[in-house]
Amino acid sequence: MGSENRETPSPSERARRKMTALALSFPALREATGIEPFDGGKLDAWAVGYANSGGRHAAQFVLALWDQSRDWRAGKFSVIEAFQVWDDDHRESFIRWAREPFWL
Repeated sequence: MGSENRETPSPSERARRKMTALALSFPALREATGIEPFDGGKLDAWAVGYANSGGRHAAQFVLALWDQSRDWRAGKFSVIEAFQVWDDDHRESFIRWAREPFWL
């Protein structure tokens, strides 16, 4: 078997892959724009224009992790508001992240 010559992903590419995996853990984001490949600007636009309340909260969370210093049009993430509207699957996605959090 020959060895495959694969380039090591750049830190930026690894971060985008991590964000894609996190976003896909939220059912409401699986069909969202800007998930694969990850693009915060496109996800923000989707959250403002097309997302339901649960999807908007999931997008706010993912966007806050991607760049918390940016003033996203989707708004600031509030875990209290999110848990009021999320179903168990969405809550579990957040809890999985909270058990092993990461920041970029």
